[in-house]
Parts: sequence; structure tokens; C-alpha cells
Amino acid sequence: MRTDVLRLTEPRELLALVPHLLGFEPHASAVVVSLRARGRLGVVARVDLADLADARHGPQVARSLATHLDRDGARRVVLVVYREPGPGEGDDPAEHAAAHAAEAFDVPFGGVDVLVVGGGTFRCLDCGTTCCPDGGHPLGDLRSTRAGAEMVVAGSVVAARRSDLGRVAAAAEPARRAAARA
Repeated sequence: MRTDVLRLTEPRELLALVPHLLGFEPHASAVVVSLRARGRLGVVARVDLADLADARHGPQVARSLATHLDRDGARRVVLVVYREPGPGEGDDPAEHAAAHAAEAFDVPFGGVDVLVVGGGTFRCLDCGTTCCPDGGHPLGDLRSTRAGAEMVVAGSVVAARRSDLGRVAAAAEPARRAAARA
């Protein structure tokens, strides 16, 4: 059995791949990606951002995720936070989610790399300006990745929202009549 290897060399490659792995564009979500030995991709899990960011229940959600990732053989973990555009005032759920994940993932994985997607940009949470410009990278940069191109060539289709995954559009009236006659 032949399996093709897709090498991800930078964060934007992983960000382009995540929607293909989930089957939909995440919104208000936290996605954890398990990286096993030799950087092989493992479990990819999505939770609602509000659940991981929650002051009371967020730490338990993070510990549960850490348990699943540890059982999967994760050596490293990447957390991708997809936040909804907003006024930017008050508490940042991305910061709370990252803090809960950092605490839960510290011992088994030596911490977590956090990428934040939202407001038309993406950035590494902790890099400052060493790898990300002020304001982050434009999301349009994800359209020109090898990972995204490989997935499209392989026939991968990404739904706009999770709720669209099981939705089947109604056929046009002439097609329904022809099917009924048959």
C-alpha cells in the first residue's frame, strides 16, 4: 500500500491543511493537532472555542484533549484558535484557550504552539514580531500553499461551516419529476 507524504514546512501549510482534515472551515473553534514521532500527523480534534476558553470548564476540556493526544502518541501539539471577528474589546477567548492548553499540555508535550486565525489574518500567538508582522499575515497567503494545492488535486472539498457537512441541496423541480416517474 502506497501512502503519499505531504511535508509541512511552515505554519501556513498546517493552517491550509486543517479545514481539509476537518471537512469544513472552523469558526469560533479550537483545533488541536497531534504530531507524533518524526513529525507524523496524528489526531486532529475540534472543540468550541468558548468551551476551551471558559474559566470554569476550560481547564478540564484542555486536560481531556491532552489525554486523547497522549494516548495517540503525540510528541508535539499545535493549537489553532479560530476566533470570530469582533470589536476586540474585553477578554480575548484565544488568550484564555491558549492558557488552558499551555497548562494542560506542558508536562506531556513540553507546551503547545498556538496559531490564531481571525479578522482576515493569522499569526503565531507567542512570536511577537519575530515571524509575524504587526497585525499578522493575510489569510490570502493560505491560498498559495503546497498543502492546499495537494488537497484540492486529491479532490478534497471543504464546507463553509460544520452545519453544511450533512446538508444535501434539493434537486431542481424537473429532476425531481423525472426521478418520481422512474
